[in-house]
Amino acid sequence: MIKYISLDQNILQAAIDEIDRENCLLLFPTRKSKKKTQKLFQQRWDFRIQHFHTMDEMKDSLLLTDKPILKEDKRKLALYQAVSRDSKEFFKINNYSQFINFAVEFFNFWEEMIEEQISELMIAEVLKQKQSAQNWQLDTFQHLVTIKEDYNNFLSKREFSDEIFIDKNMTEFMKYEKIIVVNQFYFTGFEKQFLQTNQDKAVILMQMPSECFDEENLTVKDFTATHLKGSISSTIKINTTSEQMEMITQLIRTLSPDEHIIDFQFQNQPYADLFSPHKFHVSTQVSISSSCVYQFFQNIYNIIKSINKKPFLYSIQSLLDAFLDNNFLYYFQIEKKEEIRSFLFNLIDREYKFIDFDLLKETDFAPEMEKIFSFIQKYYQIDNLSQLTSLIKNVDHEKVFGREMKNSNIVEIFYNALADFNSLDEIGLVTNWKQIFPSHTAKELLKLWLDYLKAKRFSYNTDLPSKRISISSLQNTRNLNFKKVSILNVVEGILPDSKHTQFLLSENQRKKLGLKTHDDIILRDKYYFYRLLTSSEQVTVFTMKDLEENIEVSSFLAELDLAGLVKKSKLEKEQENEKFDNRSIYSQFFKETLETKEIEKSDKITADFFTFKSKFPKEDLHLSFYKWNKLSGNPFEYFLEIIKDLHPKTPEIENDFTPKLIGLIVHNVINNIFKRINSLYTSKKIKHNFIYNTKQYVKQALQNYLKLNKKLRYTSPRNFSHQYFEKIFLPVLSDGIENFFYRLHNDFKLSDIPIVLIPETESNKDTMFFENKGKKIHLVGRPDLRIDTKNAKYIFDFKTGGLYKHKKYFQQLQFYQNIYYPEDLDANLHLFYVLHKEIFTSNKSIDLKEMITTLMENILEKGFYLPQKSADYENEDITRRDLLLKLESS
Repeated sequence: MIKYISLDQNILQAAIDEIDRENCLLLFPTRKSKKKTQKLFQQRWDFRIQHFHTMDEMKDSLLLTDKPILKEDKRKLALYQAVSRDSKEFFKINNYSQFINFAVEFFNFWEEMIEEQISELMIAEVLKQKQSAQNWQLDTFQHLVTIKEDYNNFLSKREFSDEIFIDKNMTEFMKYEKIIVVNQFYFTGFEKQFLQTNQDKAVILMQMPSECFDEENLTVKDFTATHLKGSISSTIKINTTSEQMEMITQLIRTLSPDEHIIDFQFQNQPYADLFSPHKFHVSTQVSISSSCVYQFFQNIYNIIKSINKKPFLYSIQSLLDAFLDNNFLYYFQIEKKEEIRSFLFNLIDREYKFIDFDLLKETDFAPEMEKIFSFIQKYYQIDNLSQLTSLIKNVDHEKVFGREMKNSNIVEIFYNALADFNSLDEIGLVTNWKQIFPSHTAKELLKLWLDYLKAKRFSYNTDLPSKRISISSLQNTRNLNFKKVSILNVVEGILPDSKHTQFLLSENQRKKLGLKTHDDIILRDKYYFYRLLTSSEQVTVFTMKDLEENIEVSSFLAELDLAGLVKKSKLEKEQENEKFDNRSIYSQFFKETLETKEIEKSDKITADFFTFKSKFPKEDLHLSFYKWNKLSGNPFEYFLEIIKDLHPKTPEIENDFTPKLIGLIVHNVINNIFKRINSLYTSKKIKHNFIYNTKQYVKQALQNYLKLNKKLRYTSPRNFSHQYFEKIFLPVLSDGIENFFYRLHNDFKLSDIPIVLIPETESNKDTMFFENKGKKIHLVGRPDLRIDTKNAKYIFDFKTGGLYKHKKYFQQLQFYQNIYYPEDLDANLHLFYVLHKEIFTSNKSIDLKEMITTLMENILEKGFYLPQKSADYENEDITRRDLLLKLESS
């Protein structure tokens, strides 16, 4: 029997009124509506025995078996062991990590088919109707059937079961005298069957017009805004904003204590943390993934995951990430935190990517690092779950839990999770962990533990007031009535939800099988939304519209507007003439917790704010080309980096051969070649043919560098980039170096004549350049190569970067000229781009003295200022320099 309840009625009260005998079963779509009905029923002082369940609770109670039913991670591990090698190859599953998503899809697929009572034959028939050239759908389905059979056999041998193999016991319904289904929107195949079996005692309460419901098939035909007329108490206010914080600001301005907030994805929104649990009914549970203990094991996993086995090296990136976490270092009682961090940052500056204990032996903090490495080694060497859980049990929990141990229930949650995790071994589900995780058992077991732990939540101990503003999702409003409701984020893509790709079956195939389609989901959400409007005395809807961000108002609201059920709110009219200010939302949220002081407001910004008013140090000024480039390009940065020694730290290491590392390798190899050439001669002045044995020299220099250079052990990224470096880059480098020797022979005619060959030295040369107002200016540097002949001097600098920067480096060549040949300013200055085999010659002389003098006087007058903005950086982010320019132009 189907009874229709009007939209303006209280459906829960109607359900209670339907109870006319003892032993009734009332079924609800949500737990909230079930509990609300129970409270209403208790007020009647009716002592007859009645049963209140959600539809899902009822179906779970029908799963009767004498075998343990596997859930969550346990069923995934069992399935992974059951899947054959052929099936893994078909689905391109190479390891357990790749398998997890497949397992989720697999179980969802079969659970839906079983719930909807769709047979394998029915699925195969539908798939055969639309066969592609490769029949991929049919092949996929046949593999799914095979996997299901293999999984069933695997469980049977081990005396386990899974809900996809358990028939629901329909005889359970015989004990009820009446079954009342309270406004279920969608009925699955099983639900239709049990209603048909119990049609003599089942009553379905539907809160919608009768013309919207197909009684024969128990499906909703349609539900539109026009059906709300006559049932809705007042027109709906709609506030349209352009972004979320503005939406929240408008909500707070109109919020009242008896409000109920509906937000479809509240926990995933960036503003969720602004809503205090002391004022709002938000979840006080926190994901354990944000806790100290989780991060501790996450750091261990990251270090172990990134270890290079041969040779055995620790990733500096993983160590740095862990050592930047004070809680991690606190566990080991590390005292020299900053020294260790500075050491790692220094290695990063030198292009190091890996480290071993040999690099640490001579440091003051070697004993502390040895303690950490010893701890990591214990986890690195485990090969079964029992060893892992034993190590976890033995951690110093007072250190690893931190402050959360005292003011939350995290310890209880953690050790309950560990006990459940350990049961994977105790129940004998896995006999050999190395078969599941053959590549690196320790790493994968740690990841399994972290994934297992991540799903847990813990609560902080806090007293909360009973009267708070409720926040819930649309799904939880089903069958409930409210006085005042504010609905957030009513935008296209959230309500209605955007279309998602289905596993295996297309939308058309799902429709043929009678499965829920995307159109059904849209209709369901529209019904829940529209019904909420009718069951609330006052409704305010908040939506957004921003064409640039592709944010559009929900089509459900457009339908309401066409039906004449919408009015433009006063707030929205005011918004057209009001400038939105984000600060208003923060001041309202925090005004009760922060002490605020009124300060004098001013739109003026003084130029001093953008300049360091400081003089050069009293000592002599020693300028390398790098320092000069920094001083002339950005005095502001020069002051911070050179004078105050404040260097930017790079917490992210580029896992590749960086331009800087490539440059170091190229200079090292070329320098070694020239040192070898010099070693062939006893005299300082040599005669050498630069094309004789060139290929052999270059080849041997590269081989020696790769074999003997100890730094490469630590600087190579040790991934696919290393293969690219050896197979692609080195031949290009070899060709470029050979080309330079041919240039020396053919272009510069330097073969077989007396020359002095001077490769790059280990230390810079410091030359006093001139004196300015009592301050001596020194130039510092060393070129990559100098060649002196009887009649000429040559300076060469090797580059590996882009050719378009060559003019910038002409000043660098003139630096070297003034350092090494101050009395002979006719030296030949050349840049050689090794990888491009291009030479650029500097023919233009610049007056360095005048440039340095002018710049120093400018800085002494203005201070260390920010430079003018270059046209090349017009698309960069706004900086303080831009504010200064704006100030000067106003």
